[in-house]
Amino acid sequence: MNGAPSHPVWLAGAMNPFLVESSLPHHLPDFATIRTEHYDEAFEAGIAEQQGEIEAITSNVEAPSFANTLEALERSGATLDRVSNVLFHLTSADTNAELRAIEAAWTPKLAAHRNAIMTNAELFARIDAVHTGDEDLDAEQRHLVDRIHRDFRRNGAGLDAAATARLTEITTELSKLTTEYGNRLLDESNAAALHLSDEADLDGLGDGQRAAARDLARDRGLDGWLIALVLPTSQPALASLTSRDVRRRLHEAAVGRGTGEGGCVELAPRIAALRAERAALLGFDHHAAYALDDQTAGSTERVDELLDRLVGPARALLEQDADELTALLREELGDPEATLEPWDWPYYAERLRVLRHDLDTSALSAYFELDRVLHDGVFAAASELYGITFRRREDLIGPHPDAQVFEVIDVDDSSLGLFVGDWFARPSKRGGAWMNNLVDQSDLTGHRPVVC
Repeated sequence: MNGAPSHPVWLAGAMNPFLVESSLPHHLPDFATIRTEHYDEAFEAGIAEQQGEIEAITSNVEAPSFANTLEALERSGATLDRVSNVLFHLTSADTNAELRAIEAAWTPKLAAHRNAIMTNAELFARIDAVHTGDEDLDAEQRHLVDRIHRDFRRNGAGLDAAATARLTEITTELSKLTTEYGNRLLDESNAAALHLSDEADLDGLGDGQRAAARDLARDRGLDGWLIALVLPTSQPALASLTSRDVRRRLHEAAVGRGTGEGGCVELAPRIAALRAERAALLGFDHHAAYALDDQTAGSTERVDELLDRLVGPARALLEQDADELTALLREELGDPEATLEPWDWPYYAERLRVLRHDLDTSALSAYFELDRVLHDGVFAAASELYGITFRRREDLIGPHPDAQVFEVIDVDDSSLGLFVGDWFARPSKRGGAWMNNLVDQSDLTGHRPVVC
């Protein structure tokens, strides 16, 4: 292969699972054999491989076509994709000091590598020729050409040499800062977990919540209970904790993340400044315009129009709710001057639901046990709607011991891909609900998706 790593690297790669395509179903990464020492070798080989592939495209003496330019570009970087998909999934789902060090070392190098591709004048000239040419393309091909042409423009193709050099500097620094920001946010969320030593402070929490808090405290070598913070500002426990002071402490811990010395707040101004400079270099008024340019809304004006229509009705409902919740708060506290605070809102909203509708949402949790929701709810609905079924593959190892691998079967009994469920929060995992592709679907390569 043009640009392939030298022979000794391929020999070493016999033991490196990233340097060859996985033989597992749908090329699921072989997590049983992946080691931290494999990443550096794979990234080096992957970058060299893709550089050679790009050189082969730009040095092609044939006239630019969809096949020899766009398809060739789409096929490039297979090794880099394999190692990147795994590393950046693990640094989100189960990070540690070694993975963070690898991420910190390679993120700026990968940003520079990608930037070199996106600002490659010879490559863009070929893409532009296909984009403006009269080659007979079907709708899918035309969409891909338009999308890639736009992506190159958004990443600096066509800029002069000075602007290109500065954009490369910005992109590299941003990659470092945003990686550090994510790591600090995870660290600060873990550090800000609310430690409680008096069991009375847990009043209102269910048995499952109490057990989780006890286990987390024990795992960190602490007595008592530890309430972990989730990603959104509003914490689920605020709806059930009866102690107003404990609710206040939990809310303040959540909103205080990132504000201390050495926290995320120190990185934010620099990130914002670099994003603004990048937007200006690329011809946008500000970062928001750049970010929305290739999204559904398309512009900040359209976002503002939507928000303008929502703000009035939303505020009216908010004020009505605030009046009702304040009345309930004052009645319960016996204080006609009491003020509804942010940490009171979820609690009294839940209390109001119980009084008005006789609906205690915390009591519903017993009916939403995970496996029942998954199999009798989500999977059953997907089967009813689309005819697909989900088959547990206990023979396949996911990216974490808690992860479950399912094969997705189509109506004709063919295999559509793999679905990996990793449900549980842990200190090494980024909060919120999200997904990553471990293998990207591609009709060009014949790959089916592996989604975690």
